[in-house]
Amino acid sequence: MLRLLNLQNNTITAIGNLHGLPNLIFLDLYNNKIEKIDNLHVVPNLRVLMLGKNKLQTIENLACLPKLDVLDLHSNEIDKIECLDQLNELRVLNLAGNRITVLENISTLTLLTELNLRRNLIDAISTTTLGRLPTLQRLFLSNNKLPSKESLQPLFQLVALTELRLDGNKFNEVESPDYRSLMIQNFVSLRNLDLKAVTDDERRDAFSLTQKATEKRREQQREENQEAQRVRAITAVRKKWEEKFDMDVMAANLDDPWGATPMLVDKAQHMSMKRLLAATATMANHASHPIQIGFSEVEVSDQSRTLFVYGDALEALDSVKIHAIVTAIVFKYIPFDVIAKAVSTSSSTSSNNVYLQSFTALKHVHFAYNQLTSLDQLHWVARLGSRAEEVTISHNPVCHLRLLRPYVSHTLKNVQVLNGQPLSLETQLMGERFFDMALQPPHPSPSSVPRKGLPQQPLPPMLRQGSCAMDRTTNALISKYLTEATRVDEQLKVQCRFESEFVWMTLRG
Repeated sequence: MLRLLNLQNNTITAIGNLHGLPNLIFLDLYNNKIEKIDNLHVVPNLRVLMLGKNKLQTIENLACLPKLDVLDLHSNEIDKIECLDQLNELRVLNLAGNRITVLENISTLTLLTELNLRRNLIDAISTTTLGRLPTLQRLFLSNNKLPSKESLQPLFQLVALTELRLDGNKFNEVESPDYRSLMIQNFVSLRNLDLKAVTDDERRDAFSLTQKATEKRREQQREENQEAQRVRAITAVRKKWEEKFDMDVMAANLDDPWGATPMLVDKAQHMSMKRLLAATATMANHASHPIQIGFSEVEVSDQSRTLFVYGDALEALDSVKIHAIVTAIVFKYIPFDVIAKAVSTSSSTSSNNVYLQSFTALKHVHFAYNQLTSLDQLHWVARLGSRAEEVTISHNPVCHLRLLRPYVSHTLKNVQVLNGQPLSLETQLMGERFFDMALQPPHPSPSSVPRKGLPQQPLPPMLRQGSCAMDRTTNALISKYLTEATRVDEQLKVQCRFESEFVWMTLRG
């Protein structure tokens, strides 16, 4: 009974005439002119099939050979790996010297120990149909078109490789110092790489790099988790704030009572003032109650160390570790009166931190989303001294008042920069002229009395005319309004009405 048949180096064009050879286990048809794999169902016990150097274009009709152990199809014209699913006992597969572009469709070859794909056109490795191939020990992929080391990622699931060839690909046309260590790291059983033995020193170095890479990945994961927690915490604070304070209504109602045309007391202006008063009165009812959720963090940059306090997290001000390094504090989603109370009283753990005295490097304070509705609420910022040389106020109702900068310049002498812009001498003079006139007893015209420490500046003609009459009228208005104001919200209404009428009289005078 014939078991071995060698027909290599002939001009055979088709496989045939194998009837009567049921025990054939070895068939060699190397170097012929065969164009199609066919008629092998008559040799079901075949173990070795040699079809190298023929004219095959497709892998087909092999399901009838379930016992096939070695399949050699090198040096043909095959462009795709396919139809190997039924070869469950295949150990050696040689597809070198073909036109294959993708390494794929071999995941079912669980007994495969050697795979030769040299001299193909492979530029990609399938992540889904490669499989783990737990017994694959020798893999030859040299002289292909793999573009980068990243394209090798699917190979790293092969756990038993002892010999690997990747030379002659695009990614290693230029020698890379980390190429060998990367391969040794990911193929722990590797003994030979690109025809060069893997040494013990290389393995130790690769192990060290693996540990460092693992630690780096863990650190990145930890940072990603922290960032996710940070985003969730800040989002929760913001949503809680928006639930407590109707931000949409506030934004719609905060018209600038000082930004209209010279006809300041027309009907539209009065409606604007009423909406402003209605919005701020509503917010005042909630301003003293903090939201019951908070988050704090210190952000470090080359130029600054900024403490961010979101919501109910003012206890961060008592952390001794940050007192000497923080250069800026951002208070966000915290009622302004709550901030004032927190910084004006000592905690049991930080008795010397009244008005942030422990923050020795502090220069900048930023307030955002604080229900800051009245200029009077800002008075305590003066107690911060040099710790508030720069103040930023954003997303608060007072940002819409033209008198904000004059008020800060006149009342908060420690503040040099407001909202990123230095406070000018002109702004200081405007604040003195307005707020001295509004808050002090009657006095001679400011045009005739020089201010200490400031150059004497003549009043504009519009303000010089009738200045004495304006003093009397203004003081009468102030006396009337302050007598009626007994509550905080009433004082706010008085201030807004006074500002509107005073400017109107100034322009008319």
